[in-house]
Amino acid sequence: MTIFISAVISFFIACLGWYLLEKRVNRTSKRSETFSLITPLISILNDFEDMAEEQLHAHLDATISDKAKKKLLGERLVFSIKSLSKFNLLRSRLILLNDRNITISDCKLIELKQSLTINNIDDASKYQVVINSCQSIQLELYNAFERKYK
Repeated sequence: MTIFISAVISFFIACLGWYLLEKRVNRTSKRSETFSLITPLISILNDFEDMAEEQLHAHLDATISDKAKKKLLGERLVFSIKSLSKFNLLRSRLILLNDRNITISDCKLIELKQSLTINNIDDASKYQVVINSCQSIQLELYNAFERKYK
């Protein structure tokens, strides 16, 4: 009888160990998958910063001539199209993270979109608003990730 009880206890301990091990492996793999979703978002935000910097330089390099004005207008048009398409990509990636309980407030996204689209990035203060918006979203992503997978 004692052999039977010790066998049942051993079996129970082994099952509990396998259960806990599988739970930890699932949590680790989910954490890794979630972080792999965050990495492209950070890249998109860095692209926004680079595009804003290019827009600022284009404005500073433009002279008063009609040719330079036309070129600047074309660059602003390209910037608007690229920034809106990247913003849509950013939102679709954030939806994937939202399914994993990692959320970014809509206020931060609205602030970013407004900084990219409402005004031309033609001085350092407007450029700084874009940079601050991107960095705020990056910080919030990392904080939400850490809160979820502490």
